[in-house]
Amino acid sequence: HAQPCGDGNMKAGFSANSRYRALDAIPFSRSIKFDMELWHWAGTQINYAPATFWYARPGATCNIDPATEAAQARIARKREDVVEVFRVENALEGEDLKVVNVTGGTHSIQDGSDFRWSGDRQLWWIDGKAGDRLVLEFPVEKAGRYQLFANLTKANDYGIVRLSVNGQDPQEFDRYHPVVNHDKLDLGEFDLTPGTHQLLVEIVGANDAAAPRHMFGLDYLQLVPGQ
Repeated sequence: HAQPCGDGNMKAGFSANSRYRALDAIPFSRSIKFDMELWHWAGTQINYAPATFWYARPGATCNIDPATEAAQARIARKREDVVEVFRVENALEGEDLKVVNVTGGTHSIQDGSDFRWSGDRQLWWIDGKAGDRLVLEFPVEKAGRYQLFANLTKANDYGIVRLSVNGQDPQEFDRYHPVVNHDKLDLGEFDLTPGTHQLLVEIVGANDAAAPRHMFGLDYLQLVPGQ
């Protein structure tokens, strides 16, 4: 039996599972029937691509015809292959942005279809301390003046952060909230050239009511051309 990675069962992803009966073969003289149960404990939509191999002596026959069309069907390797995933148009997804530098804590990509994040994911930075910094890089295709928005997560263990673009006009946001939620915040207007630019996130502290983990979550950035 083998299940090299089970992330696809708990998150939006792909898992490979195998089961071999080699040493404990099942002998039969006239016929054998095999049933495979495919299910999930949660109310969800699942997708399997099962294949079964069996062995018999020469002359044996099978009453199951080859399922050639099913064998040629596309295998679902990510959540979008099974269900429609919510996405914000023209969003620069936080999980796709390059992390240039981080001075403390750990950062990762967090999956969460229950939170209505664009792409069902966010960039997640946790367990930093006051004064720690996270520097992200985001692309700009065309020169111009842009209004920059950031959709940030808030929850009971999120911190107070200061955000600035290319070192300009820093703004402070308290991301404490009793339950997980997110909102789209205006970071200001900026004259941006083609190429890459930096978003600096600095942990300032934490709300008195917050659990002291100083979390930060970026769902996406959105550039809106100025009028």
